[in-house]
Amino acid sequence: MDQYKNIDGFDGYYMVSNYGNIKSMERKIYRTLIPECVLKERILNPAKRKGYLFVRLSKKGMVKSYSVHRLVAIAFIPNPENKPHVNHKNGIKTDNRVENIEWATESENIQHSFDTGLQTGWLIGKFGKNHNVSKSISQYSRDGVFIKTFDCISDATRQGIASVAHIVSCAKGVRKTAGNYKWKYSINN
Repeated sequence: MDQYKNIDGFDGYYMVSNYGNIKSMERKIYRTLIPECVLKERILNPAKRKGYLFVRLSKKGMVKSYSVHRLVAIAFIPNPENKPHVNHKNGIKTDNRVENIEWATESENIQHSFDTGLQTGWLIGKFGKNHNVSKSISQYSRDGVFIKTFDCISDATRQGIASVAHIVSCAKGVRKTAGNYKWKYSINN
């Protein structure tokens, strides 16, 4: 059975249930052309974006989209570690029951997607050293001492050194450094 709680910032306007249902509460609204109108209580029909369910909530003329799983998590699941993401335990993005969601860090969320097979290494070969336009890149200290050669720029960015865009800009001479290093395309390219 659905248990409803008020949605933060929308008390008296909207409620969320432990099953992921969003209820618009009965209330009077005032519009320019219609002096007074009563909205009846109803369950909202969420929209789907990238597999996730979203609802549009409005209050005093302001309208904003919210993900249903996040509304459920905020209302029903304590977050003492202040984790920023909400993970679907069974991997089904539309299953927003409170027992199916949990707070997670970005890395926990990504790791879960690989562990459950929701995400695979399909990008291998599409980006990285196996890509047909991939170039190896060499890393140098600020004073020009060679440090390492990477098979591709993506390999360097996976180390958390700098972004692809910054390394490319440095290799092209637009920037002096990226990630506090100098970068040059390797000679064998």
